[in-house]
Amino acid sequence: MKAYRFGLAAVAQVRRGQALQARQEVARILRQMERAFADEACRAQLYQGFLESEQPVPGHAFMARFEQGERLAATVAGAARRRHELEGQLSQARQAALQAERNLALLEKLDQRRRHEWVLAAQREDAAILDEFATVRAATRPKGAA
Repeated sequence: MKAYRFGLAAVAQVRRGQALQARQEVARILRQMERAFADEACRAQLYQGFLESEQPVPGHAFMARFEQGERLAATVAGAARRRHELEGQLSQARQAALQAERNLALLEKLDQRRRHEWVLAAQREDAAILDEFATVRAATRPKGAA
């Protein structure tokens, strides 16, 4: 009997690569999210400190302080927006990784089933060869020999 060879081995190899790439994408986005959370927290802390340090300012500096507050608020909002975008990307990346893992698992299960069928066929072939050997031996044995 021929040695076992999975006919879809090349496809399985590609699926393994896709699954690995999908897991790496999830990890990359998670690292970006960590940085985004830290950036958002830092900006929020700066803005909170700005709000708490409100002191009376002369009239000519009022608009400058107001604009500075607006810019700080915009940076906090931008950081929150970036984090929210990353959360959406993470959700999509996780779905893609899950699908890639499922595709790979299906091929591996198919490989396992075909390997099992091959082993059973090999066992049946071995049993048939032994039966044939015993039959031929019995047929060639002289009638009076024990």
